[in-house]
Amino acid sequence: MKLTQERYKNLDRLLGEIVNGMTSVAILGASIILLASLWGIYYGQFLPEKLIKLSQTIISFSPVP
Repeated sequence: MKLTQERYKNLDRLLGEIVNGMTSVAILGASIILLASLWGIYYGQFLPEKLIKLSQTIISFSPVP
């Protein structure tokens, strides 16, 4: 009986570690997805505006034929 209880304690500890590891991986994955989406929103809105300003600046300084 005592051996069975010890086995269940070890199994419970192992399953707890597996669940903790899976939770950590899920949180890390969600953080990466959130960071990537924020990165895409930022550069999706602001980078094209900067590129347009840069292209207008280049056009304004280019020699007229």
